[in-house]
Amino acid sequence: MAAPGIARDALARIGRVDAARGYFEKLLAFRNPVGLVSEDHRPATRAMWGDIPPTYSVVRLIHSPIVACKAAEGGLGR
Repeated sequence: MAAPGIARDALARIGRVDAARGYFEKLLAFRNPVGLVSEDHRPATRAMWGDIPPTYSVVRLIHSPIVACKAAEGGLGR
């Protein structure tokens, strides 16, 4: 999920914080029972595809809200 994480961060950085937040909330719905997300998923069935890289999952779940909060506060350059 690294690429979608980059997309969320980019949305926040260009001032589309609400879109980034919505995208992030959709991602949270795809977590497995221990809170990780796979590299890819099929939205229609919520099936996870590919590996579940814990480092990317955890880092993106922490990093994206930080970027969105900073963008909302005007702390990121555009």
